[in-house]
Amino acid sequence: MEFLYIESTKERKKSVLLEPLALVVMIMFVAEYEGRTISAKSVREILEKTFMFIEECMYRYEGEYDRRITVKVSYIDNLLAHFFVSYRMNYTGGFPVEKLPRNEHYEKIEALQPIWWDVAALVMYVSPNNIDEVERILMAVGDYLINGVENEYVKIMRKLYGVFDDDKLEVIKKIENFENLWQLLIEAIRKHHEEFYSLYWNYVRGRLEKIARYQETILNGSKIVSVLDELSGIELKAEITAEPLDVFRFGGGIFGVMTKDLSDVRIGLTSAKQSTLMCIIDATHELGHIYTGELMKSLSNVEELKKYVYEKTKKKIQSHYVLDEIAVVAFQRIATLKVFGRDIEYHGWYRSKNVEYIVDKAQKTTLEEALQSWIEKVKTSDELLAEIIKFVEHF
Repeated sequence: MEFLYIESTKERKKSVLLEPLALVVMIMFVAEYEGRTISAKSVREILEKTFMFIEECMYRYEGEYDRRITVKVSYIDNLLAHFFVSYRMNYTGGFPVEKLPRNEHYEKIEALQPIWWDVAALVMYVSPNNIDEVERILMAVGDYLINGVENEYVKIMRKLYGVFDDDKLEVIKKIENFENLWQLLIEAIRKHHEEFYSLYWNYVRGRLEKIARYQETILNGSKIVSVLDELSGIELKAEITAEPLDVFRFGGGIFGVMTKDLSDVRIGLTSAKQSTLMCIIDATHELGHIYTGELMKSLSNVEELKKYVYEKTKKKIQSHYVLDEIAVVAFQRIATLKVFGRDIEYHGWYRSKNVEYIVDKAQKTTLEEALQSWIEKVKTSDELLAEIIKFVEHF
């Protein structure tokens, strides 16, 4: 039992002894700040109390909850996340540049940038225990991509949404010297493990494990999955696993993977102190791909719009991604407003005209109807279409 004001541990014990009859309530959301605790009854209230110094707080939820999200820490997923940022295939925000080394001998692998996510996503799903297992997975996948040899990892790959799908296989055909680059990739990952990350891990593992424990309480205590169910009208029944990724302290190209039947979902999270609260937005965005993806399937003229944007830009994968991402960011913004009670700009497109249009419509109708209205509006709005094309061309 705690009082709802800032206090040190010593002060708290004294307060309870001196005022045993004072009104007390069970703490629900707690922020740790400079040896003190700040408590509140909701996500909205804890944010209001700590907003000015959020970067210095560690947040947790105290109380019972249904565990819909499990948060863990994975060395291999952190290794690959760091590796792909170091070799400029992915990006980060707020991570020290001096801690992103790369070996000049392997810089040619940057040509594999279009498929970095496929590699990271497949490995995240398989969950290997060590670098030797990672190597075996990638060698087997390479045998399929280069020689068409079927194996157990190809079967797993086909269960996953978007991983080395037909569009990516077409991209691979256009990559010169792909076989040599794939071998270099496998070598480079091992070298990154041996020369840097296995040593660096000793300094960050404990911090990540604490972050993960706090994130699990916050994600489940906030009931964010139930909120997303309600906003979308879809009940997600997946087994959800999340994990903080060190290289994405404040943001970046966070990734996840899901099975095509939506029974199993794995997502990455940011990993700064404030991510123990902002992980709610991380999860909203990553899970948002599922909710909006399912809703978009039921809408009319979506494929026609994707085809039209592709014809304008000649970038098929990017055209599909941009349209999907706009829907996800709009959903993220709607959920953020509901949970936090305010806008928190957590994406570069947060204030884009297309996102603004969807969010405005969703205030008056369902998310599904708002998305349908947007699809129809884009066909007649030069302004919205021009913005979409700009996003695709700069992707």
